[in-house]
Amino acid sequence: MVIELKGTHSNRDAIGARVRLTTASKTMMRQVEAGSGYASEMMLPVHFGLGTATKIEEVEITWPSGLIQRFDAAQTEGWKNSRVTIEEGAPQARTVVPFQVPAVGTQPGRNGAK
Repeated sequence: MVIELKGTHSNRDAIGARVRLTTASKTMMRQVEAGSGYASEMMLPVHFGLGTATKIEEVEITWPSGLIQRFDAAQTEGWKNSRVTIEEGAPQARTVVPFQVPAVGTQPGRNGAK
């Protein structure tokens, strides 16, 4: 899953924002960074690998402005395997776009495909 943040009171790219995602078995945290090393590239959306988790229990965003935004399990329904865009202060995600997930056991270029 990918979360893209859009700042309104904080900086537009939400650099410095922290995103905490909780499933039934673990909590993961990512920070939006503008580059974190020599010759690094900017990677603004944050990525979470959810593995076998079937549900996102909560997403909490701490914006650089100090605002803390929370989305519970009902609000995060359908976010797994999606690109989610969240605007600072908005009561719900602006967009949720599901990824096209290939069927199990198929890979592009395999199974005789050329």
